Amino acid sequence: MENYGFLAGLAYLTAIAAFVVFVWNLQTLLRRCAPGNRALRPALVWLQVVPVFGAIWQFFVVRALSESLGAESRSRGWQVASRPSHSLGTAKATVDAVALAHVLGFFAILLAANSMPATAGSVVLSYFLFASGLLQLASIALWATYWSKMSKFSSSFRWFPAR
Repeated sequence: MENYGFLAGLAYLTAIAAFVVFVWNLQTLLRRCAPGNRALRPALVWLQVVPVFGAIWQFFVVRALSESLGAESRSRGWQVASRPSHSLGTAKATVDAVALAHVLGFFAILLAANSMPATAGSVVLSYFLFASGLLQLASIALWATYWSKMSKFSSSFRWFPAR
């Protein structure tokens, strides 16, 4: 039982490190786009790291990245959608925002649980934990898929320079 705190802390630090690497990769991807094709300055992707604000800012990053990827790909003569990976990125950002709202709701329920009958509080907390777990699984799956697509674009821009 004593190791759970250590394992939870390790999992949390691993998640933070993975997120930092993800954001760094997004910055690198934008840097590989010609300045005229960028819809966002590369350094601004780091605003996603700011708690709560980042959940909203990521919608702007997704839009700007998809516009930048489309413009850069077209300037290289590649056939791509007008806004590549926009729907996947928006789905990821939406699930992340819902998960954040859910966690905030969970804490509100915890605060209110003292005034609820024990059975009702237990049922509500169980629901929130179950739903939060499902949202986190969906978030991780979408994040991994989105990161993979962004990495493919970054590699393509690196190995096949603009004409």
